[in-house]
Amino acid sequence: MGFDVRNAVWLEAKQVNEVYGIKRSSLDRRVKAGKIVASEDKKYGARKGTKRYLHDSIKQYIDSLGNGVDKETDQKYRYNTEKKVA
Repeated sequence: MGFDVRNAVWLEAKQVNEVYGIKRSSLDRRVKAGKIVASEDKKYGARKGTKRYLHDSIKQYIDSLGNGVDKETDQKYRYNTEKKVA
């Protein structure tokens, strides 16, 4: 993933959710899997910062899906909601 991050557009999780409908937890899973690029801006000595996501990486991730499902990442984190029949 070779992105030019100097002149890039960075979005906060709220903006990504409004535009693409992807929530923060899903974004963080994709970042951990290396599918989306993120950066955290944190001032020296601060406890919290602001995480921003690279817009080009989100667009490339969505384009790579094709069928709208990221099975590889979702299978690791999906909860089993089906009841087992004995």
